[in-house]
Amino acid sequence: MPEAYERSYPAARAHKPHRRALLRMAIMIGVTAALFEAGVQAADTAPPKSSAQAIMQGKTTFDHFCSACHGHDGKGGLGEELPVTPADLTSGQWKYGGSDEQIFHTIRKGVPPQFYMPAWEEQISESDTWNLVFYIRSLAKAPSP
Repeated sequence: MPEAYERSYPAARAHKPHRRALLRMAIMIGVTAALFEAGVQAADTAPPKSSAQAIMQGKTTFDHFCSACHGHDGKGGLGEELPVTPADLTSGQWKYGGSDEQIFHTIRKGVPPQFYMPAWEEQISESDTWNLVFYIRSLAKAPSP
């Protein structure tokens, strides 16, 4: 607030501490909301339990979105037609991490910088992505890490 204004209107000085208190309160509310939202997002991405039904639903998603590159059997599909060979998902070895969370992240975010493995987060829901992780895990010969 301009100093000349404060000298002309002494009541304006009296409101200044209230403005600071309101600003502090607004910041605290904003920080609390951000922390709450982060907690909700973390809870939303916590892995559910695998089941036979989840694996079957994952197979449906795989057939629709993934088999064109990775093949219907998960062994790589169109390797010669793409600039890179799609991963053999039956090996249990993944270049970008083999934990369920890492596989989930790779499916959702893709593999930068060229994104030969595209990001699917706009097309595949979180629950369907988890089902897809369970199906991919079922294809692998190696047990989960």
